[in-house]
Amino acid sequence: MFTGLIEEVGTVAAFDSANQRLTVNAAQASRAIRRGDSIAVSGVCLTAVEV
Repeated sequence: MFTGLIEEVGTVAAFDSANQRLTVNAAQASRAIRRGDSIAVSGVCLTAVEV
């Protein structure tokens, strides 16, 4: 369960089910996120693989 702070609300830009990849636009957060960081999306903790 995600217990961190919500810093920004982003928007889903693309979803590729074949490659299991979700692209999210979040301008403010993208400056601080690094590869391998955890991100909560609709309550689900996901790992950033590309920024």
